[in-house]
Amino acid sequence: MTPINGSVRGRINVMSHSRRFGRTTVILLLLVATSLATGAILWQAARALATLRWQPVPCAMMRSDLIEHRGLYHPAVSFAYEIDGKDYVGRRYSLLAVRYGWRTSLPPSESSATCYVNPRDPSQAVLKRGLNLVDALFVGAAGVFFFISAICAIGIAIDAWRSFKVAR
Repeated sequence: MTPINGSVRGRINVMSHSRRFGRTTVILLLLVATSLATGAILWQAARALATLRWQPVPCAMMRSDLIEHRGLYHPAVSFAYEIDGKDYVGRRYSLLAVRYGWRTSLPPSESSATCYVNPRDPSQAVLKRGLNLVDALFVGAAGVFFFISAICAIGIAIDAWRSFKVAR
């Protein structure tokens, strides 16, 4: 039995519009989530680059170990330094969450080194400032991915809005 005036056709269009809108919403949410994650990576990189303005200060290494976990190496360091007559102990190798797939060189324990101290907050200090080549390449790729996903999200949102307006 065939409905009169093509009502089946109208129902199919509504259902396909609903599926398309749902699929578009899921894709848009995924793009927003990946954009937020990529934004977090870029924010970490910006913090690491800010250490380039930190002041070099002589420090004494107290601990200098590489801890292996599942094939990745994490620097475990502690170093003592003095600012304006006050003693501090730093425990950060860099501001990035550093995990290397290779053994990196660290200053030996009980040796002298240079640490970099935040002039606004002398309790913040690192042994390595800025980004190395691998970090810079990773951040650059994240920046490109962030830009592409933002363009895709805007395009999908515009397309969804247009199809929503047409269906009304």
